Amino acid sequence: MDNTLLYRSATVGGIAAAVIDSIPYLNFINCLCCLGIALGGVAALFYFRSQSPYEPVEFSKPALLHLGLLTGIIGAIATFILHYIVFKMVGNWEIGFIKNLMENLDELPPFWDEFYTELESGRYDGFAGPIILVRSLILFPLFTYLGVLLGNRLLPGKEPPMQA
Repeated sequence: MDNTLLYRSATVGGIAAAVIDSIPYLNFINCLCCLGIALGGVAALFYFRSQSPYEPVEFSKPALLHLGLLTGIIGAIATFILHYIVFKMVGNWEIGFIKNLMENLDELPPFWDEFYTELESGRYDGFAGPIILVRSLILFPLFTYLGVLLGNRLLPGKEPPMQA
């Protein structure tokens, strides 16, 4: 396996997963079993296959594991950086989104009244960097690996060259 191509593929897939996870409202795709993160794994495998003329049709399980985990680690670091950039540009948009939803409800359950008061206190308006990084370092490698496995099953590989 070509290491340069492996790292390039993992970077492409990791950044794709990080963008899907970090962009406001686009990250709701992750509500479907972290589908956006898994798509980063599929993107890494697709890029690897499209750039490698000598790769066989099927990858070995250790090669898939290596690509998936590396993509997840790169994606976790990239999502931390992108979350910080988005926070600096628009603030903590998730808290604002939840407060907006709660304001538009006609009647709030009793627990939600306390929850809304807690959100209004400003306690959660800061950047949750360490939490985002830990969450990402757990979820990204797992789901990008699953994405690589699914991509290996669903995406057709290149045909081996014909021998004369």
